Amino acid sequence: MANCVFYIIGAILSLNMITFISWLVCGILLIKINRQNKGVTDSETHLVD
Repeated sequence: MANCVFYIIGAILSLNMITFISWLVCGILLIKINRQNKGVTDSETHLVD
């Protein structure tokens, strides 16, 4: 059990941390873009009505 924990900690602290951070940043940016696009489509539908 301890070996599994050390293996996971090692994977996080190695170069995979750069990959983890980049995925996290991309995910946050995609969420922001989706929220902005949803706001634009909502305002466009109000203009049509």
